[in-house]
Amino acid sequence: MDGRRAAVLGKPIGHSLSPVIHNAGYAAAGLADWRYTAVECAEAELAGLVDALGPEWAGLSLTMPLKEVALTVADEVAPVAAALGAANTLVPRPGGWYAENTDAPGMVDVLRGAGLATVDAVAVLGAGGTARAALAAAQHLGAARVVVYARRPASVDALRPVAEHLGVRLAHGPFDRAAEAYRIYDRREALKIVLTP
Repeated sequence: MDGRRAAVLGKPIGHSLSPVIHNAGYAAAGLADWRYTAVECAEAELAGLVDALGPEWAGLSLTMPLKEVALTVADEVAPVAAALGAANTLVPRPGGWYAENTDAPGMVDVLRGAGLATVDAVAVLGAGGTARAALAAAQHLGAARVVVYARRPASVDALRPVAEHLGVRLAHGPFDRAAEAYRIYDRREALKIVLTP
C-alpha cells in the first residue's frame, strides 16, 4: 500500500479547510505518506463511493448533507451517533465501516479543558447540523435545559426527538434575541456553545 488516505466529504465541499489542517498535522507528526483531500459527494453517492474505497483509506470525515445517510452506509454505528441520528466520521474496521460522532465528545473535552465540569443550562446559537451534538454535550455535562436560538422554530422542533431521547428539556429562543443568553446565564450557571446557524 502506497501511503494512507483520508478525506472530508460533503456537498458543497470546496470551502473546507480540513485538507489544509489535516495535511499540516500529518506533516507535523512525520506522516509523510499520509494524504487528506476533499471530495464532493451528495447523499445518493455516498454508498457507492464508500464501497469503491480500497485498503489505503484510513477514514472519512463527513459534513452536510451526509451526516444522517452515513448511518445507513455503515456496517456498525456508535451509540452516540445512533442517539443523535448523525455521524461525522466513517472508519474502516475488520467488520466493515464504523460510523462515529466525534462532535459531542469533542465539545465536552474542550469545555472541560476550559474548566467547566458541570452546567445547569445551555444556550445554543443555531439549529444546524452541529446542534444535535451540542445537545449531547449539554446532557453529558449535566444540563437539564437547553435553549436553542434559531431563526426558524421548525428547525428547533426537528431537534426535539434527540432532546427527548437524551432527557433534556428543549426550548426555542428567537435568533434576534440570542444576546439575552449572555444576560440570563453566567459562567457558573450555564454553558454557551456558539454554532453557525
